[in-house]
Amino acid sequence: MQKRITSQPNIMLDEEQMELFYRSPEVLLGIAYDTKIDMWSLGCILVEMHTGEPLFAGSSEVDQMMKIVEVLGMPPKELLDVGPKTHKYFEKTEDGVYYCKKTRDNFNKCYRGPGHRKLHDILGVTSGGPNGRRAGEAGHSVEEYSKFKDLIKRMLTYDPKLRISPYYAVRHPFLRPKTAQMGQSSAAVDSPTFIL
Repeated sequence: MQKRITSQPNIMLDEEQMELFYRSPEVLLGIAYDTKIDMWSLGCILVEMHTGEPLFAGSSEVDQMMKIVEVLGMPPKELLDVGPKTHKYFEKTEDGVYYCKKTRDNFNKCYRGPGHRKLHDILGVTSGGPNGRRAGEAGHSVEEYSKFKDLIKRMLTYDPKLRISPYYAVRHPFLRPKTAQMGQSSAAVDSPTFIL
């Protein structure tokens, strides 16, 4: 079965490629995983809903990992040391430092350096959303975007042990209702602010 990417109408993707966009680093590295992979996927989906484009639109596992590295920088050494598939993406120097490997999959592709694409810019934290399209609108302040970015960063933490859990995600300041302002009881609340 194939699905069409709405922002790129001429590209058809099969189910495996669709899942690839939301695949967590521990899965790509071949490390044992648990339900924290769903938090990773949710973070990717929330960014896609906000921007209209997949955050990490890899065409293969290698391409996917390189796109993740472009935004989040290099994975922690501790994860790379235990990943059975680490060698597929990274080389290791004699002194134990990892760097991105050049393979046939990515030889002709030009990747930006680790951490070069900034989540801050992708989300449009200080510009009023992607391309400034929500600048000046209610609920689209730098403060709200900063809360959104913080939630996404916690969802896209490389180490699943440090990644935010659903329990804490729903209690994150971005998802908490705002207390009503100006003359209303502090017990009264508005609905949560969602900037997607």
